Amino acid sequence: GDGAAYHALLQAIVPYVRAIARRCLGPGADLDDAVQEVLIVVHEIRHTYEPARPFKPWLGTIASRRCIDIARQRGRRARREVYDDDTLTG
Repeated sequence: GDGAAYHALLQAIVPYVRAIARRCLGPGADLDDAVQEVLIVVHEIRHTYEPARPFKPWLGTIASRRCIDIARQRGRRARREVYDDDTLTG
């Protein structure tokens, strides 16, 4: 219920989430987008966290699964894209 504490928590978990995203997705432009998506998911399902259980494994599972979803989407997108050599060379 404390907005300031919640904001501080989100700021504190960003480096951990970023590390998971980097490990799963590699460096790239969509790394920040992946972190934001994980934070949104955490916000949406925060009610599923059980205070008696450790927080880090809960967060790590969410981040890993979301990043795997993003990697799958990236792969599907890459398979659908078609490059025309003439348009690339001018």
